[in-house]
Amino acid sequence: MSPSPPRFPGRAAAREVVGAARQASIRAAVEVATAGGARLARAADHAGPRLDQLDDTLLPATGEALEVVAAGAAATSRAVTTRLLRLAVRVRLLSPPSPADGTSYATLGTGGGVAAGSGPTGVTPVGRAVLERGARIAVLGLVAMIVLSTAAALLLPGVSGQPVVEPVTSVPPPGGGRPAAPPPAFTPSVTIGPLPGDSTAAYIGIADRELTEQAQAAPEAELLAVVDLSGFRSPQALHALLSDYRVTQVFFTVPGGSGAVYHAAVRDPVADVLAAFDAQAAGAAGRAATTADEATRKRDQSEAAALRAHCDCAFAAVIRTPAVRLIELRANPAVRVIDTAPPGTVESTVRFIPVAPDQQ
Repeated sequence: MSPSPPRFPGRAAAREVVGAARQASIRAAVEVATAGGARLARAADHAGPRLDQLDDTLLPATGEALEVVAAGAAATSRAVTTRLLRLAVRVRLLSPPSPADGTSYATLGTGGGVAAGSGPTGVTPVGRAVLERGARIAVLGLVAMIVLSTAAALLLPGVSGQPVVEPVTSVPPPGGGRPAAPPPAFTPSVTIGPLPGDSTAAYIGIADRELTEQAQAAPEAELLAVVDLSGFRSPQALHALLSDYRVTQVFFTVPGGSGAVYHAAVRDPVADVLAAFDAQAAGAAGRAATTADEATRKRDQSEAAALRAHCDCAFAAVIRTPAVRLIELRANPAVRVIDTAPPGTVESTVRFIPVAPDQQ
């Protein structure tokens, strides 16, 4: 019995045609891929030596550039670390380092007091240094946020251990009566001056650098600053030096006297300073009249006479002026150092620690 013919002869033929076309396209794709791979292989063979030359030329230079960038980043991190730590101490967020430790914030971030790394010249390997600096910057970011919010609140207590600056006593009003009551006790939240453990030379260098950076960033920004002089001056000579500036406070002491540092709030740059000298002369004379110690009495009498004569005893002043003018004043040889408060600081929240000309 003969086989029966297919029910749909046309469909079977079409299926065969499609299968043949599919196999033909697969063979063509394989041939194209094979040819392309061969061309790529030949191109790689030709480009290999050139790529090796580029590697030999660029990789050392790239490595050196990365080393320079990493070193620069580390130096910048150390500078930022030092400034943020000093700012944290100024606004009472951190306690200053003890002089007994032998380390000051002037040397933090510069390698002082830190063991050398494991490299051939005592330098920490770049990878480890970058990781350490990254961690430090992350921590300091949090510190900076806390410092700024706390400084805005102005509620932090002060830090003890700083030199004592005695205020000028009130002068009794004419015709008798009691002097005006002193203002209520207030603890400043910002300290401007050398920190414990800082040498005078290191402090001057830090203050100069910060003044330059603030003047470059905002030359017209009005800043509050303490100006320490290179020598002692009379009230009149101090006024002649700072007559073009707005003076708000003056510091004075009798060289070779008791060592007490006095300060006077200033509205009239001459009359108020003279009145402060006279008030302290009266105070020294009163102490001399009541002390039983002969040496102390002679010292107080000598101090009273010097202040009454308006001696060369003034050595520092607080002024408020644009940063660019502070740069001009710093260039005067009569000025030893200018230390600025952070921009926007309210004067009543600042405790100024002046540096006397004979303080080394």
